[in-house]
Amino acid sequence: MAKIKIIFLSTFFLFFSKGILSYEITDLIKILVEKNDTNSKFKYDNLIDEKNLELADTLYIPEIDYSFNVSNSTTSTNTTSTLNSNTHTLSATVNLYNGGFSQLNLITTQTRNQAFDYLREYQKELLIKELLNGYSNLQTLIFKKNRKIDNLMLQVSKLLDLEIYDEDVNFDYVIDVSNAQISKKLFSELMNSSYGQYLSFIENTYLPELEMSKKDLRPSVDLTYSLSESDNYSAAIDHRRSSSLSLSLSVPIYDGYKDENNFNIEEYNYQKKLLEHKDLKRDLLNTYLESWNNYDFYLNKINNQEKIIDSLELKLQGNEILYKAQKIDITQLIESKNELNDAHNILLDLKSSKKYYLIDILILNGDLNTIINGLG
Repeated sequence: MAKIKIIFLSTFFLFFSKGILSYEITDLIKILVEKNDTNSKFKYDNLIDEKNLELADTLYIPEIDYSFNVSNSTTSTNTTSTLNSNTHTLSATVNLYNGGFSQLNLITTQTRNQAFDYLREYQKELLIKELLNGYSNLQTLIFKKNRKIDNLMLQVSKLLDLEIYDEDVNFDYVIDVSNAQISKKLFSELMNSSYGQYLSFIENTYLPELEMSKKDLRPSVDLTYSLSESDNYSAAIDHRRSSSLSLSLSVPIYDGYKDENNFNIEEYNYQKKLLEHKDLKRDLLNTYLESWNNYDFYLNKINNQEKIIDSLELKLQGNEILYKAQKIDITQLIESKNELNDAHNILLDLKSSKKYYLIDILILNGDLNTIINGLG
């Protein structure tokens, strides 16, 4: 998707080459899925989100501190006296109100995590798309006996740091979906796809984030309890224990309009996010419609190419008869065979291009599992 700024590694053919072991496309998908779940940035992104949620879920959780103080004091009058004392202090502070920041932060973090879950699902779908396209392209090159396959396999080996060859993979399965299995959907239906869900959830974080930026403009209320014990508190007091419970209110009054200006900046950023979000939705729809246009274009090209092949096959059959009757020479017969072979190669390229846009449509339709499940 050109304008949707998603950066991902275009990985295809993640597998181990073991002698005569042959991998099906289903095996490759399972290996890719397992890698994404256990040994990729997606795993650590999930762990980071979990920790961010734990950090946000601290509503009414006290901050507890312990301190130990050792002091030495000397007093001089007519005589000099020295007093060594130590003090243990335990304190707990609970924020009772901070302008609703803690509640908003928890809700926003939960919503953002859901959005990122859908974004990662979409990114994984794009990796599967690259895998399927890589399989299809290599399959086409093999059928055409094209030498470029060596370069492509070399790139894959370098990417994976594995020594693999095209003979380690079974390319017999043809990836395709019938026209009856796909349909053009409304924009509202596209929002049910993984990327559409990401856009919906991430949009729901914008307003709470703006409200959270009012934290420095609102009062804060804290409740603190402190307990301390001192040995040799003074010359007259050998041991002292004290405790205190305090309620503190902090109200921002004036700081040269620094906090107000910071909030104004956040308001402008909020408006920018809304505009950018509209663009992302528009890009989603445009990409979807463009994929359909390209899909229909290649579908028509394929239909026309198949008619050309039918015509060339009849021409070849006629030339074979004429050659046997010694009406034409071998050169004309070979030319007919070459024309038919070239036409078949063009058809393979057209089908490969059609599959590329087909998978785009399936992802945005939320139907990628249609093709994945059908592979088994």
